Amino acid sequence: MRLPYFKNKTYLSGIDWIISAIDYYLIRTSGTGNHSTLIINLEKKISIKDLDVRLQAIYQNIPVLSGNIKRDKINLAPYWYCKKKRQNTYQIFEHKCENKEEFETLKFNILNEKFKFCYQHLKFNIINGPEMYYLLMTFDHKILDAHGAEMFLQLLNKSSEEKIIAKIREIKQTNAAKLINWQKKFDAGRDIQRHLIQMSKNECETIGSCTIKGTLKNKCGQAQESLTTVYTEQETKVIKRISEKRAGFMMETAFFLAVCTKSINSVLSENKPLCHYSIPMPIDMRGNSKGLKKMLRNHLSFMFLKIEFPQKATIEEISTKYKHAILNEVSNEYPEKLQKATRLARICPLGILYRFMSLSMKGKVCSFAFSNLGESNSVKDILGSEIKCISHMPRVPTPPGIGFFFNTFSKKLQFTVIWNKAIIEKNQVNAIVNKINECFKEEE
Repeated sequence: MRLPYFKNKTYLSGIDWIISAIDYYLIRTSGTGNHSTLIINLEKKISIKDLDVRLQAIYQNIPVLSGNIKRDKINLAPYWYCKKKRQNTYQIFEHKCENKEEFETLKFNILNEKFKFCYQHLKFNIINGPEMYYLLMTFDHKILDAHGAEMFLQLLNKSSEEKIIAKIREIKQTNAAKLINWQKKFDAGRDIQRHLIQMSKNECETIGSCTIKGTLKNKCGQAQESLTTVYTEQETKVIKRISEKRAGFMMETAFFLAVCTKSINSVLSENKPLCHYSIPMPIDMRGNSKGLKKMLRNHLSFMFLKIEFPQKATIEEISTKYKHAILNEVSNEYPEKLQKATRLARICPLGILYRFMSLSMKGKVCSFAFSNLGESNSVKDILGSEIKCISHMPRVPTPPGIGFFFNTFSKKLQFTVIWNKAIIEKNQVNAIVNKINECFKEEE
């Protein structure tokens, strides 16, 4: 059976709807939604006027950027509602800071700021100081995923409105509801449910002690703090060499997972014979798509990695566990099945989906948040200024209240840890980061 839908509407995929539910969940539990901030370190000062002119051209030609999610009453599928009159709903702020401490304070405030209203999905902060030039781009995950946000920088890099509009023509702005193949979606949902039930049999280790009981907003607050480490090109080469030695060729993700797990486990230092860790890991599903065609919305799926290991396991042993877990996910096609299964979830209103998620989140279902974006394919300069590095600063749900995020720009590895200040102490984070840096050094 094929349900009716309108071809000119931009419908949300199943993953888009799950991301929207996470946004709703984060707003309810922390006061701030599911957004991320790109921290772009620049060579020189950029013009706020030039940025505004380019954003106006982009917003006038991409209606979804000023849209809001509504539900099609005929087929119950959610879609992006765009007003006929184009609106520039972005904001640009300019700041001055005298030292690194002031910059960290600004960064902290930006991470914990929410969008002003439901039609706003992008916000920009220009920060200038003595030999310090930054552009911070805060984006709503409902409209852009991490790779999509970096692709957005390609539009900002165009020097004229004509060039911006020509580039926008590459972007696929409409999205079909795909209300077909119901049996395949049900079968995929059954397999995913069985997989998650199997994973939930053992409670996983977490560093944060807070669980969802009552109103987490009052209990844990919304304050999240970040710490970013930028490794030099030479340090990055050493880390890659160690990764290949301990985890195998092209197995950086398994190595980073093992290092983060080992470091957290050393801080927990609980005398358990077996340690259980559970990590949902986002993966990009764009495939070989070229250009900006798949810039908008979320082109993701997730791997659900569950491992167990003895208390004194080595990095090599933990890496092997993660490699087997990743292989199991790929061989059983769980990422593809999740994409199909989540299309069924779109019929569920966000409030009900939130309650379902909060029931699951009352236990320790996730040890830490994690992603490895790999080598950045974004532009090398923006608004006439060379980009020194790009780091990703997302918000993390509580639980687990802590996340580790890796990306590489211009052959330099960037590592960011985000944590909830109310449930995780700074000295715990420092101990974890120190342990990670020890694992990133070659043995004498």
